[in-house]
Amino acid sequence: MAKKKASETVFDLVETIDGIRNSALKYPLFYVDGSGDVLIFGQIARRSGTDISGISPCGGRNTLIQVFEAFHGENLTVKRPILFFTDRDTYVFDGIPPAYHGIHFKEGYSIENDLFQDGYHALMAGLFPDEQPRFESLIGSVSHWFASELVKVKEAPGQAQINISLLNPNMIAPRAATLSPEFSPDRGYTNSIAPSGAEIVANYGRLLRGHFLPQLFAVSTLIGMAQRPREE
Repeated sequence: MAKKKASETVFDLVETIDGIRNSALKYPLFYVDGSGDVLIFGQIARRSGTDISGISPCGGRNTLIQVFEAFHGENLTVKRPILFFTDRDTYVFDGIPPAYHGIHFKEGYSIENDLFQDGYHALMAGLFPDEQPRFESLIGSVSHWFASELVKVKEAPGQAQINISLLNPNMIAPRAATLSPEFSPDRGYTNSIAPSGAEIVANYGRLLRGHFLPQLFAVSTLIGMAQRPREE
């Protein structure tokens, strides 16, 4: 999919702010990161009997924050409540900047973390005896690698590789309980324990990147093993 040009992004932002300014509706308007959040919030609303028909995806946290900044920067007076919900991402480690305290951030790294923690006991109960040790071992291995990537996020953002899939067998080999040894040298990793690695392991449900959790659960289970290529 082609990326939007800068002019298109600015136009969308202006159009969104104009829509807020000119809206005569009174029901709450919710802004979320993406379409996945729309589905999740929609399910939560239906189960709780709440009407959140006015929910709009922004296409990512950065865009949502731009909408929030523009909304408050213009001091718009509107008849309807405007609410912003977004992932914490690395703010889960660094803290939320005071300027963004009007945004509702997820409790964990992302919405997947919050869902995982809510369903933790049911998920763990669904693992077979040989799957739980594999899952815990993978959590430890990936958490320490992720901690080293977080250092790159701060010191060399262009080198950080956290937006990747752990379902790639080059990263976690079939039936393995750790990241592939071949993966680390190929990408310049040393498997060393970064300062925040132990913290992430101890609280991985909240601190490990949310997308990794269902992926690690999948590769740890018999279903995940069945979907992977078998070793000869």
